[in-house]
Formats: sequence, structure tokens, C-alpha cells
Amino acid sequence: MIGHDLIAWPPALPTRMGSQRWCRKVLTDSELTWHSEQSDPMLAAAMLWAAKEAAYKLAVKKGYPRGLRPRDFELGGIRSSEFGVRSSQGAWSGEFRFQSEEGYILALVAESERELERVEVRQQRIEKPTNDERSASVQQVLKELLAEKWPEQAGGFRLEKNAVAVPEVWLGSTPWPTDISLSHDGEWVSAAVVIN
Repeated sequence: MIGHDLIAWPPALPTRMGSQRWCRKVLTDSELTWHSEQSDPMLAAAMLWAAKEAAYKLAVKKGYPRGLRPRDFELGGIRSSEFGVRSSQGAWSGEFRFQSEEGYILALVAESERELERVEVRQQRIEKPTNDERSASVQQVLKELLAEKWPEQAGGFRLEKNAVAVPEVWLGSTPWPTDISLSHDGEWVSAAVVIN
């Protein structure tokens, strides 16, 4: 299973991300230390937030409650690409990586490095999208990625939300044996698919 999050960068609107108050509320002690050592605190905060959001998406898929807080997720070492999650339901860990291009930062998380290696991610920029356009565009990016990887099923894929409102890929009346993650922010949309 995977989770991913995309943040438009630099942010289009002023943000509190990276402020001392934001950091104390969102970051663990070790993350605060790492953050304070960075030359660009806003960029460092955006990277941490994207990784925490991606881990949250994975946690929900694993059955953790939606009420987890940002401090429940600890990036055990930005340098080592490991993270840990603590909650009342127990603890688990996984791997993460970042991708950064002009216009966005993307964090991708999975339970193992091996699974991270099997993920295909695609981003697309949309000029001044409405919320409806963003939603339709991220679904279109996902369908294009699925059609490229499984062309024989291209026309039959559809999205459905499962019992915890996580989108899943279906082919006809059957869940397709892959995992996906969708994200959007500002003018950017992104879809990630595990290729088995």
C-alpha cells in the first residue's frame, strides 16, 4: 500500500507553514531539530508536511482512525528515508521519498523500499482550476496512467470509494489488484499507482 501528497511550491498564498507556532504544533522533537538546521525553513516545513500527509493516507488504508494528528507521524530521519507512526492502535514504520520539480514537492510513502520501487507517479499542471476541475483532472491523470500500464483494460477502469472513503480502482464489478493514491494542490494534480 502507498500514500502520497503533492504540495504546490512555492505556495501561491501566504501560509503559516514553517512558523514557530506551526512547527511546535505539527513537528516532533527530532523533526524540530532537523527543521532548525535547514537553510530554507519554509521548504523544510513543506517537505515534512507532505511526508506526514502521505503517511496519513497510508495509515487510513491500514485501518488507523482518521483522527491521527501530525505529531503521531515521525519522520525518523529525513536523511535515512524512514518514518514511524504511533497511535492508540499500535506502531508501524515504512519508507518515504521526495520528488521535487519546478512548481511542486511530492512525498511518496510505502511500507517497504521494494514497494516504493514499484510505484509510478504522474503530475499535471492545470491553469487556475476550480475544485471540480481539479477532481476531474486527477481522475483523468490516473486513468491515463492505468491505461498506459494495462492497455487491454483501459476503457473499463473506474474509481470507487471503499468503506473508509479511500478511492480504489475497479474493473467491472471487481477491485483491480493495485493500490493508488491521489493528490492535488493549487494548479497541480498527481496520481500514483503500484505496478505489480
